[in-house]
Amino acid sequence: MIPMMLFHFAGRDDESYEIPEGIQAIENYAFYGCDKLKSITFPQSLTFVAGVAFEGCNNMEALYGSHTTSDHKGFVSNGSLRYLVPSIDADYVVPDEVTALGDNLFENRQTLRSITMGDQVTAIGNYTFSYAPALKTITLSANLASIGYNPFLRSEALESVYFRGIIPPTRSVIEYTTNPKLTIYVPSQAFRLYTEDTQWEKYWNVMKPYDYTDLPKPDFYLSTDYSKEG
Repeated sequence: MIPMMLFHFAGRDDESYEIPEGIQAIENYAFYGCDKLKSITFPQSLTFVAGVAFEGCNNMEALYGSHTTSDHKGFVSNGSLRYLVPSIDADYVVPDEVTALGDNLFENRQTLRSITMGDQVTAIGNYTFSYAPALKTITLSANLASIGYNPFLRSEALESVYFRGIIPPTRSVIEYTTNPKLTIYVPSQAFRLYTEDTQWEKYWNVMKPYDYTDLPKPDFYLSTDYSKEG
C-alpha cells in the first residue's frame, strides 16, 4: 500500500495549518517559502518528516498534535527528533522524551550557542551539528552508542565537546575540524579507551581527561590492569 504523502502546501498566506489525519509523510520542500506560517498541528498517522520539509518557514514558532516534543518545538518519530522550529533557545536542552537526534537537525542554526542532552539519547545522525557558526559547546549523553557521518562539519566556532560515555561511541566518517580551540573532554577513567580507539584517532590530539561527577554507574567492571575476571 502506497503511503499518503504531502508534497506541496498551497496555503502561502496561512498562519496555522492542521495536517489531515491519514498523511504519513511530509516530503522535502513541501512547505517551502511559507514564511507566514507560525504553527502546524500533526496527525497521529504521521511517521516521517523530511529534513528540509519546512525550508523557508522562518517564522514557525510551535508544533502541536501527535509526535511533538513537550516544548512544542520539535517533531519526534519513534524517539528520534527529526525537525525543530527555527525559534529554539540559543542554549538548547534536548527534551527528555528524545532518544535520538536526526540528520542535519541543527544545521545552519545561526544563533545556536550550546546543546545539552540527557543520558537517554543513544544515537546521533549525519551532519547533526554541522554548519552552525556560533555553536561553541556540546554535552553528549553518557549512553551515546553511535554517531553518524560528519556531525560537526564546518561548525568552526566549536570549542568544547563533552563525551560522557565510558565506552567510546561507534562512528561513521568524521572529518577532522581544523578549529584550534576545540577540546574533547572524555571521562578520566576511560581516557585510555578513547585514545586507543582508532576510529577516534583524528581527535586524539585534542582529547583531555575530565572528572565527571554525575555519570550513571556502569553495569560492568572497567579494568585498568586486567587483574580481575569477569
